[in-house]
Amino acid sequence: MKSKPKLEIMMYGTRGSMPVAGPDFEEFGGNTTCLRIFSEAIPKDSALIIDAGSGFTKCSVDLMAKGIFKINLLFTHWHYDHTMGIMSAPHTFDDNSDFKISGPEELKINTFGIFRRFISPPIFPVSFNKLRHRFRTKSFNEIGTEIILIHPEGGTNCIPIYIFMNLIKQGRQMPFLENKFYDLKECMVIKMFKTEHPNRTISYRIEDHPSGKVFVFLTDHENTDTLSADIIKHAQGADLLIQDCQFDREQYKKTAGHGHGTPDRCVELMRASNVKRLGLTHHSNHSNDEKIKEILNEAIRIAREFDPEGYPEKSAEDDNYNKHPEILEMFNKAQDVILNSNPENFPEKRLSYGEISRVYSEVKKALREAMDIAKFNHYNGKIFACYDFMEITV
Repeated sequence: MKSKPKLEIMMYGTRGSMPVAGPDFEEFGGNTTCLRIFSEAIPKDSALIIDAGSGFTKCSVDLMAKGIFKINLLFTHWHYDHTMGIMSAPHTFDDNSDFKISGPEELKINTFGIFRRFISPPIFPVSFNKLRHRFRTKSFNEIGTEIILIHPEGGTNCIPIYIFMNLIKQGRQMPFLENKFYDLKECMVIKMFKTEHPNRTISYRIEDHPSGKVFVFLTDHENTDTLSADIIKHAQGADLLIQDCQFDREQYKKTAGHGHGTPDRCVELMRASNVKRLGLTHHSNHSNDEKIKEILNEAIRIAREFDPEGYPEKSAEDDNYNKHPEILEMFNKAQDVILNSNPENFPEKRLSYGEISRVYSEVKKALREAMDIAKFNHYNGKIFACYDFMEITV
């Protein structure tokens, strides 16, 4: 029996402003924004990516390992924390690569012109003219007036939204290149909304018809006094909303106007649009793991005020891993790795650097899996903070 199609997300980067590293940032990671979308609507020989922050470097490495060279890359905007990864990604320097780059027109400069600006000396050592054959570009001028269609055989097409709406009313198939047409139920539809942020920024709403799921990515969005009807509609009924929550309310007193959000406004949009799950992202480069947890707990506390049963108070027993056998199993696995790596088990009576690295990686992986289970078990995963390399099923 064929399994039900899924819409899945891999978060390769969840920071804002600048990448960070160090022991205080290990749990949530330090890469800037990049995420990959998985769906049966996406051609198997290509990848759909949103933003190319520093996390895109690792994303590119993973795609190379799988032999994927066609990349459909959607940019929310052109700030450096969302573009820096393109300069160090292996695909950028491989002649087999086929990038389709889409993003907002800015200051009357189209996507091609923007790429030519930041991939050029003296900012970058290689001229874009040497790389441009690997890039095809598309610019969005009036954000919200076009939609993107993706089909596993038809590829990608962009059409005016009025044509899309008329096709739906008439019950007709969706148009693709080479005069091909496919049923809407086989397509992914991507809609756009202009966020509140310095310089033009796009929020993408992904309606995945094969799985029936809806995912909204709303980064770099400033608090507003009231929610507009447009943004409520944009997020309406989403199975998952991942939203910018860079600051808490106290920090926001000093950062208002920077174009970022706070936990109370994230929860407000979640409730107004009947969103099922909320992921917080674009963590400040000044926020360590504990600060991100504080912001997450503030969002949960606010949500609990409106829905006490949906967000029960955490008890001391919830911290007892013995109540969660699957978590305990992960910790036992980590312990086994450490015991099996005792120096006495090696002829040289000592661990090499490579062996230490392997042990550390295995233990970290086991503990990360345990944390995943803990995060999603508590509050049923309704509100959570995103972290680097987090895998999410929408």
